[in-house]
Amino acid sequence: MTNSVRFRGNESLTDSVKTPEVILNYIRQKFGEYYDPTPFIENFDSKKHKDGLTTEWEDFNFCNPPFTRGMAFVKKAHSEFKNHGRRSLVLGKLIWMSRDYAKAVMKDVEILLLGKVKFIGYSGKSQFGVILIYFGGTPGKFTFVDMEE
Repeated sequence: MTNSVRFRGNESLTDSVKTPEVILNYIRQKFGEYYDPTPFIENFDSKKHKDGLTTEWEDFNFCNPPFTRGMAFVKKAHSEFKNHGRRSLVLGKLIWMSRDYAKAVMKDVEILLLGKVKFIGYSGKSQFGVILIYFGGTPGKFTFVDMEE
């Protein structure tokens, strides 16, 4: 694949993927409407499109960041929460929680474990565990979410 992004045991044509409707429906049902600072844009160009890392977020946010910039968005969500009281859900990989910075924010987040997820445009489920990192939830709480597909 040319211009692809390699992940351990997986190769993707893009760094960003659309959020599956089952996840968006769960978020709307449990939390209500949200602002998306990182809407899916197939051929994202930072010179033409709004960058969620440099813009103001709203009171409640859902963010499905490009996976190679995931920790930057976790840091942004943490900053928005600590400095402005803005709640955010960041879609990410379970392995992110082993990184040093993630360990530092654990005292401020609730983790919703989604398991392996079938992303739009892929034939099977992800080879990695998917989580929602919830800034504004019950700190230190881990919840398994049964995603009906």
